[in-house]
Amino acid sequence: MTLTLKHFDTKLKLDTGVEEKIENSLAEYLYPDVEFAIGTVYPGSTTSQDLGEHEGKTLQFCAGERMFFASDDKVRSRIYPNASDGAAYGSLLFTPCRDFKELENLRILVIDDATGENGGFLPLDVAKNLVGDCYGKINLDLAEELTGNSNTPFQFRLGIKEQEKNPVAQIAKGTLAPFRLEQVGEALIRDNGKTGYDMVLATSSFKGRKGEDAITPGEYNLTVGLGIKTLAEYGKHSLGTQILVNYPRAVEADMLPRLELDAMILANIQSDPRKIAQHYVETYERRKALVNAKGESKISDFEGDLAEEVESVFSNLGESGELNPEQQQQQDQLVYRLIKADLEGHFQILEHPKIIAELQEFVRASWVDIATGRAIKFHSGLAQPSLKLAENEICVPYIPEGEEIIVTRSPLVNSNGVIVLTNRHLPEVMKQQGTVHINPKTAADNLQADFDGDRLAFAHKRDFPTLAAEVKEYNLPANRYPDVVKKAKVPYQGTFAEIAVSAMENKIGLIANEIQKNVALQWETQLMPKEEQHEYLRRISAHLSNIGTKHKNGEIKIPEEILKQVTSIAKLPASLTTQQVEQGLSEVRNLLRSLVGELSNELQVAVDGPKSALRPDESILKYCQEICNYSSVVWLTDKKNPEAFLNRGMKSTNHSPIDLMVKQTNQHFEENQLIARPTEQFRALYPGVEFTQAHKDQATTIKNTYNGLIKEAIRLEEKRKLEPGLSLIITSATSGRQIEVTNLINSNVSDQPSPIWGQQNLDIRIEPNPKENQKTPQSFVAVLLKDPITQASIP
Repeated sequence: MTLTLKHFDTKLKLDTGVEEKIENSLAEYLYPDVEFAIGTVYPGSTTSQDLGEHEGKTLQFCAGERMFFASDDKVRSRIYPNASDGAAYGSLLFTPCRDFKELENLRILVIDDATGENGGFLPLDVAKNLVGDCYGKINLDLAEELTGNSNTPFQFRLGIKEQEKNPVAQIAKGTLAPFRLEQVGEALIRDNGKTGYDMVLATSSFKGRKGEDAITPGEYNLTVGLGIKTLAEYGKHSLGTQILVNYPRAVEADMLPRLELDAMILANIQSDPRKIAQHYVETYERRKALVNAKGESKISDFEGDLAEEVESVFSNLGESGELNPEQQQQQDQLVYRLIKADLEGHFQILEHPKIIAELQEFVRASWVDIATGRAIKFHSGLAQPSLKLAENEICVPYIPEGEEIIVTRSPLVNSNGVIVLTNRHLPEVMKQQGTVHINPKTAADNLQADFDGDRLAFAHKRDFPTLAAEVKEYNLPANRYPDVVKKAKVPYQGTFAEIAVSAMENKIGLIANEIQKNVALQWETQLMPKEEQHEYLRRISAHLSNIGTKHKNGEIKIPEEILKQVTSIAKLPASLTTQQVEQGLSEVRNLLRSLVGELSNELQVAVDGPKSALRPDESILKYCQEICNYSSVVWLTDKKNPEAFLNRGMKSTNHSPIDLMVKQTNQHFEENQLIARPTEQFRALYPGVEFTQAHKDQATTIKNTYNGLIKEAIRLEEKRKLEPGLSLIITSATSGRQIEVTNLINSNVSDQPSPIWGQQNLDIRIEPNPKENQKTPQSFVAVLLKDPITQASIP
């Protein structure tokens, strides 16, 4: 099953030439006769009017910036009676699965996972233990038929077409664990001699039908389409700055020695193409050998003729511009196979300019991983619920019983989301593969996790003893941040196009970074040298005095409780004793901690964005940012800078746990010395061929053409960064000269009386850019003078 979706530009209503293939999706199963397409959008510029019909297709589903159009304008209402669910669960129909099968005449028991209600077929307590939030069971024999294994749970997508005993289409998601369902209940004789059930599903797994439309708990006999998204498998989980910024003692004692060893190894091999290539191959194989939460293929699945693909590798390597995930995966795979083949053979291609460029980027990324702590890894497994576990317990089968385990999950809101639990073995799940069992309340309250495919990261306490101690300390009632208050979801209003535009907004990254900055500044008050503290506190005091003035002037609105803390620090005297400095810095920490509590709630609102019209409170974000603006945390942005660890280290100007890692890594970093051989030296790859002047001339032409294309690609990439989105080529009606107008998505064109897209004539004026960048002295702006349709003057 392969669904092909063509991409088109929603503003220009033109096909982009990109085709995306999705394997084994519910969309293809439920709607085999419907054609789908994806509309390209521009956050902040795309309007609901842009999302109109294109080539007979209308907008039916969306997932963030992915807009799904369909040739049937009733598709969404057939599966999601509430239009907003097309945004909340729009991606479910288009999730690729590793396998998909239609299963006929399944005996299914649907259980309300909150109450245990099941239509009276099982006692409530028995039923409730069979399910969890988006978690259910599948018969052992059926599980083995589908996966080849009877002890491996899996993440699923399920579609139910309209049929005799199910008049409306249904869609479900979650995880299923193999279980002897023929022994469930009284095991009465059923139809066709079968006993028990093939599948037990939780009501929470079913999406898009609520209230009277919701599926009723009870027994069903149905034909369903079941997609297996991923099998449960133990993997690795990189920690990174979001977690480690919270734990200075652990970074110093547990992380720095590991990271220093990694840095020393990398520094030792980075100038040798063979060693770097071997490291590249080993890293790639470790990553691909595991089936992770995204369902990547195992390395053994890669097949094909390498020789036929070499040309493709050399055509794509080093090209500028962004690749979609499928293209990136294909390119990574081809580069890996090429390097691996060369390591096993001639050692000739490793110093080719294109391969050198790939290896240099690999080395640079490895340095970034070390500096930011991503090189520190926990194990991970598929989260599964168990009411038999206490709230302070977890079950990881291969770790000894009674041992303490550090547990977390991404994305992390704050340090409340890292906990220490005691391992307890559950006999019935000891043979299950790739799973981590946990009490549902613990998962929800501490990790914001459910069981629809969430993975938990974990590590034995003995591997990170200082981290375990710090985690326990910060989870004491006096040290925890306030619990996140989940606000009630607010229904979307308006047309589905308006809902899709609203649901596109995403401030998760912005708020998460603001929390990291805040925590880094908290630790700076404790980790900075004593001699810097007095002046540092005076600078904060002066800054907060200005913040108080802004509040009085109505520029920002600060709640009374936080304003009291701001005012207290702002009124500190000019001359401070050592004790007053310590007290003042303590007040700064308390203020910052209060802000983390505020930001954590807004982060939860942002995360719920696709399912709720509620958005983060801009006034809260503004005063949190303004208060913290007394200092910048440069590693937050520099870790994404492609220049970091290319010919310089990563920037670090603060005193935080992450700065400790960055500064240590910088000490070991040396500029990568990989040097490409001249292309003439690759003549040995063509033995037995007489190399004539004609060959040399042809090679020179190819090389010059290639270099010219690369230069143009680099220019276009720089242009894409500075001038994203669509552009206009305007030809003067008088002189015939052409002008390219860029940065349209960053302009106020959407605020004009009518859109400019698709118009043949525009009345504009070119004038110097008032926000002139000194590096671009020939920067101009185009001012629209008249409405392109009415020709009315625009003020």
